[in-house]
Formats: sequence, structure tokens, C-alpha cells
Amino acid sequence: LLFVLKVIASIAQEEQDPACLPPDKKVLKILTTAKNSTDPKVAAENFAKAIAQAPEIAAVYFDFGMYSYEKGLKAYETNPNPAVGDRNFAKAEELLAKAAELCSDYHSDLYYTLGIINYTQEDKETAKAWFEKFIAFKHTEPEHYGADFSKQKAEVNQLLKMESEAIDFTAQEVPFEPVVVKNVSTAEADEYFPMLSPDNLLLFYTR
Repeated sequence: LLFVLKVIASIAQEEQDPACLPPDKKVLKILTTAKNSTDPKVAAENFAKAIAQAPEIAAVYFDFGMYSYEKGLKAYETNPNPAVGDRNFAKAEELLAKAAELCSDYHSDLYYTLGIINYTQEDKETAKAWFEKFIAFKHTEPEHYGADFSKQKAEVNQLLKMESEAIDFTAQEVPFEPVVVKNVSTAEADEYFPMLSPDNLLLFYTR
């Protein structure tokens, strides 16, 4: 039985796109060194080395991309200069997009992370495209899904719904017929966008 299972696994790997397969042991060791390094320079050098040795394997780009993404998140939290986080996010986007190009069903986190990066950078159209690919992602093997896939999917569905509603709302043309509210408005000034305070005691508006 064990022999049969090994044969089946071997046949399945042969049928799979080579770009979607794990790299060889030598490259895996380099990736492990990169991910475990506390020195960003050493990590980057090892990731680059892994890519040089396995340029057609999605895993090396995915691992480097996720490392850069996490590094970007940390930079946004701890570095007062947002350009540092921006650079890491740009690198992560480049690497993850390459991984998706090589193996479209490599991992659900590919599309989720690309969506988050672009949404954070205010590129909502691109973010929407990546999020839709994330929602549509399917794979027969559970290891190709993120640990929080169900939670992420619920959040993305909610986000896409909110964005769709916002687009519908702004697309609707409504009559603009402002009127003076007695004892509230100032007749001599143009006042717009009234908003009540949380305790309903104050009214804020724009002039």
C-alpha cells in the first residue's frame, strides 16, 4: 500500500507544472537560511541566491515576497518614514506577482497579499482584481491555503461589498437643493456635509 501511494504521489508530481513544485533540497536550505536570518541584508542575499538557482520556481518568489511584505508591515509600524514601508511593499508586489505568473494556484496568500498591498496604496481597481482572484482561488491540497483563509475570505467579501456600495452611491445623481435650517444654519455662509457628534449634542459642518 505504501509503495502504491508513493507511485501515485510521484505520478501526480510529474503531471503538475514544474513551476508549482517545491525547489530542490539545496534551494530549500538557502530559503530556510534566508527566512531565519535576523539580518535583512543576509536574508536578501540568500533569497536572491535562491532565485538565481531556481528562477522558474514559484516558491522562491513567494517566500521572498512574503518576507518583504512582513518587513513592510513592520516598517510602517516602527519607522516614521513611510517610504521604507512603501519600498518593501513594492518589492513584495513584484515578487508575488511573479510567483502568481509562474504558478497561478500556488497559494491563496498570493492574491490576498497582493490585494492588501494595492488597497493600502490606494490602487483600489488593482486591489479589486487581486481580491477577486483570491475569492475564486481553489486547490485540492489544503497546504495551498492560508491558515486564516476563511476569515480572510469573509473580510474580503465584506470589503468588496462596501466598495461596490460606495461606487453605486457616488454614481447616483441626486438633486442639490440645500435649505437653511432654522436656529442651526448660518444664513450668511455656505455650510455643507452636516454630521452629528456621537452623543448627538453637537453638529459639525464644512464651510
